[in-house]
Amino acid sequence: MEWETPPQPSTRPPKGGVCRDEPVDGPEFAPAVRLNVVAPGWIRTQWLDGAGAEVQQRVADATPLGRAGTPDDIAGAVAFWPPPRPRSSPGQTLLVNGGVVMS
Repeated sequence: MEWETPPQPSTRPPKGGVCRDEPVDGPEFAPAVRLNVVAPGWIRTQWLDGAGAEVQQRVADATPLGRAGTPDDIAGAVAFWPPPRPRSSPGQTLLVNGGVVMS
């Protein structure tokens, strides 16, 4: 089987649903609730570490930054959202994916 990046079918529907709904729901629930999304790309987890060197290299090759993200990358993005910052950003998606554009 040939593919540019490893398949990830189990993550696509949930990510797509959340990213589709939050631009509508975020402004609707504001200002009482700040609904924003952090959308990670490939993250260095136990699964990716166990996937083997070939898969890890393909992920790196398919990512403009040349590496999978880390849990700390995601934690930093999540820490960005709580008030008091950002004060004017309901219904946003923060892509933390090493430069890979998700659609």
